[in-house]
Amino acid sequence: MTDFYSAWLHESARLEKTVGRGPVVARGADLAWIETPQDGRAAMLIGEATGFPTQGTALLKAEIPSGWRTGRHRHGEEAIHILAGTGFSVIDDARYDWKSISRP
Repeated sequence: MTDFYSAWLHESARLEKTVGRGPVVARGADLAWIETPQDGRAAMLIGEATGFPTQGTALLKAEIPSGWRTGRHRHGEEAIHILAGTGFSVIDDARYDWKSISRP
């Protein structure tokens, strides 16, 4: 039986060989957008569904319409990059307000 670390290293090596053949998306217009009840619409950039294998991580781009609520949900990890607008997230009962940063 293989220990988890050896298995992880083996899978990492296999994925490294495959990743070089994964798709490269440079423009949002090239993405395959779907409508979602949570985000409004979303497109996967990196993940199994795009032919870009990972070990469980996915990278998505989402557009959340003004006034929209994504509703209560959980993630192990999540990073949010705000391009326009304002909003907030509640994490462990603490509210975090966010907004886009204007650049000259």
